[in-house]
Amino acid sequence: MNNSIEAEIFLRKEISFVYKIVLLVMILIVCMTFIILNMNYQTVLNLDAMVKRVNNIYLVMMQVSADDIKYIINNNKIKIDDDEFYYEVYKIDKELYISDNMKNYKVVYLRLNLDKKYQVDNLAVSVKVNKENKMIFEYLKNYIMNGG
Repeated sequence: MNNSIEAEIFLRKEISFVYKIVLLVMILIVCMTFIILNMNYQTVLNLDAMVKRVNNIYLVMMQVSADDIKYIINNNKIKIDDDEFYYEVYKIDKELYISDNMKNYKVVYLRLNLDKKYQVDNLAVSVKVNKENKMIFEYLKNYIMNGG
Protein backbone atom coordinates (compact mmCIF):
# COMPACT_ATOMS: atom_id res chain seq x y z
CA MET A 1 0.00 0.00 0.00
CA ASN A 2 2.79 2.34 0.88
CA ASN A 3 4.54 1.66 -2.43
CA SER A 4 1.50 2.59 -4.49
CA ILE A 5 1.15 5.92 -2.65
CA GLU A 6 4.80 6.72 -3.29
CA ALA A 7 4.42 5.77 -6.97
CA GLU A 8 1.37 8.02 -7.28
CA ILE A 9 3.24 10.96 -5.70
CA PHE A 10 6.20 10.35 -8.01
CA LEU A 11 3.98 10.27 -11.12
CA ARG A 12 2.17 13.44 -10.12
CA LYS A 13 5.42 15.32 -9.63
CA GLU A 14 6.73 14.11 -12.99
CA ILE A 15 3.56 15.14 -14.78
CA SER A 16 3.46 18.56 -13.16
CA PHE A 17 7.12 19.17 -14.07
CA VAL A 18 6.51 18.23 -17.71
CA TYR A 19 3.35 20.33 -17.70
CA LYS A 20 5.32 23.34 -16.43
CA ILE A 21 7.98 22.91 -19.10
CA VAL A 22 5.39 22.60 -21.88
CA LEU A 23 3.52 25.65 -20.58
CA LEU A 24 6.76 27.66 -20.38
CA VAL A 25 7.72 26.72 -23.95
CA MET A 26 4.26 27.66 -25.22
CA ILE A 27 4.40 31.05 -23.49
CA LEU A 28 7.85 31.68 -24.95
CA ILE A 29 6.66 30.78 -28.43
CA VAL A 30 3.66 33.11 -28.17
CA CYS A 31 5.81 35.97 -26.84
CA MET A 32 8.49 35.51 -29.51
CA THR A 33 5.85 35.36 -32.25
CA PHE A 34 4.27 38.57 -30.99
CA ILE A 35 7.64 40.34 -30.81
CA ILE A 36 8.77 39.17 -34.25
CA LEU A 37 5.50 40.08 -35.97
CA ASN A 38 5.59 43.59 -34.50
CA MET A 39 9.15 44.31 -35.60
CA ASN A 40 9.74 46.86 -38.34
CA TYR A 41 12.08 46.52 -41.27
CA GLN A 42 13.22 49.00 -43.90
CA THR A 43 12.32 48.19 -47.49
CA VAL A 44 14.77 49.41 -50.13
CA LEU A 45 14.38 50.33 -53.79
CA ASN A 46 17.37 49.02 -55.80
CA LEU A 47 18.05 50.80 -59.08
CA ASP A 48 20.74 50.99 -61.71
CA ALA A 49 21.81 54.52 -62.55
CA MET A 50 24.32 56.48 -64.57
CA VAL A 51 26.35 59.54 -63.66
CA LYS A 52 25.97 62.29 -66.27
CA ARG A 53 27.78 65.61 -66.57
CA VAL A 54 25.43 68.42 -67.55
CA ASN A 55 26.54 72.09 -67.50
CA ASN A 56 29.54 71.27 -65.26
CA ILE A 57 27.32 69.52 -62.69
CA TYR A 58 27.30 65.81 -62.11
CA LEU A 59 23.82 64.32 -62.03
CA VAL A 60 22.66 60.80 -61.32
CA MET A 61 20.24 59.67 -64.02
CA MET A 62 18.00 56.69 -63.33
CA GLN A 63 14.92 55.03 -64.71
CA VAL A 64 12.29 54.76 -62.00
CA SER A 65 8.96 53.01 -62.33
CA ALA A 66 6.00 55.36 -62.24
CA ASP A 67 4.81 53.76 -58.97
CA ASP A 68 8.16 54.26 -57.22
CA ILE A 69 8.78 57.93 -58.05
CA LYS A 70 7.09 58.93 -54.79
CA TYR A 71 9.95 57.31 -52.85
CA ILE A 72 12.51 59.39 -54.74
CA ILE A 73 10.55 62.61 -54.16
CA ASN A 74 9.86 61.98 -50.45
CA ASN A 75 13.45 61.07 -49.52
CA ASN A 76 16.68 63.02 -49.50
CA LYS A 77 19.24 60.24 -48.89
CA ILE A 78 20.62 57.82 -51.41
CA LYS A 79 23.23 55.06 -51.27
CA ILE A 80 25.56 54.72 -54.21
CA ASP A 81 27.76 51.63 -53.95
CA ASP A 82 27.48 51.71 -50.12
CA ASP A 83 28.35 55.45 -49.86
CA GLU A 84 25.54 57.64 -48.57
CA PHE A 85 24.70 61.02 -50.12
CA TYR A 86 22.06 63.70 -49.71
CA TYR A 87 20.32 64.69 -52.90
CA GLU A 88 17.69 66.92 -54.41
CA VAL A 89 15.56 66.11 -57.42
CA TYR A 90 16.96 68.07 -60.35
CA LYS A 91 14.44 67.03 -62.98
CA ILE A 92 11.83 64.37 -63.74
CA ASP A 93 11.10 63.80 -67.40
CA LYS A 94 7.49 64.39 -68.34
CA GLU A 95 7.52 61.56 -70.85
CA LEU A 96 6.39 58.16 -69.67
CA TYR A 97 8.38 55.31 -71.20
CA ILE A 98 7.28 51.69 -71.54
CA SER A 99 9.88 48.96 -71.17
CA ASP A 100 9.99 45.63 -72.99
CA ASN A 101 8.15 43.91 -70.14
CA MET A 102 5.34 46.51 -70.30
CA LYS A 103 6.33 48.49 -67.18
CA ASN A 104 6.00 52.26 -67.13
CA TYR A 105 8.93 54.35 -66.00
CA LYS A 106 10.25 57.89 -66.03
CA VAL A 107 13.80 59.21 -66.15
CA VAL A 108 14.79 61.04 -62.95
CA TYR A 109 17.84 63.26 -62.51
CA LEU A 110 19.28 63.82 -59.04
CA ARG A 111 21.75 66.52 -58.04
CA LEU A 112 24.19 65.63 -55.29
CA ASN A 113 27.76 66.27 -54.19
CA LEU A 114 29.55 63.23 -55.53
CA ASP A 115 32.98 62.07 -54.41
CA LYS A 116 35.79 62.31 -56.94
CA LYS A 117 35.63 58.59 -57.65
CA TYR A 118 32.06 58.99 -58.93
CA GLN A 119 32.70 62.11 -61.03
CA VAL A 120 33.07 60.23 -64.30
CA ASP A 121 30.70 60.86 -67.17
CA ASN A 122 28.57 57.79 -68.09
CA LEU A 123 29.64 55.86 -64.99
CA ALA A 124 27.20 53.05 -64.16
CA VAL A 125 26.39 52.84 -60.45
CA SER A 126 24.13 50.86 -58.16
CA VAL A 127 21.63 52.98 -56.22
CA LYS A 128 19.55 52.22 -53.14
CA VAL A 129 16.72 54.43 -51.92
CA ASN A 130 14.77 53.77 -48.71
CA LYS A 131 11.15 53.04 -49.44
CA GLU A 132 9.26 52.61 -46.18
CA ASN A 133 9.30 51.09 -42.73
CA LYS A 134 6.99 48.13 -42.71
CA MET A 135 5.90 45.76 -39.98
CA ILE A 136 6.60 42.09 -40.61
CA PHE A 137 2.94 41.39 -39.78
CA GLU A 138 1.81 43.69 -42.63
CA TYR A 139 4.24 42.05 -45.02
CA LEU A 140 2.95 38.57 -44.15
CA LYS A 141 -0.67 39.72 -44.39
CA ASN A 142 -0.08 41.18 -47.89
CA TYR A 143 1.83 38.07 -48.92
CA ILE A 144 -1.02 35.77 -47.84
CA MET A 145 -3.79 37.96 -49.27
CA ASN A 146 -2.05 38.37 -52.66
CA GLY A 147 -1.16 34.70 -52.89
CA GLY A 148 2.62 35.05 -52.74
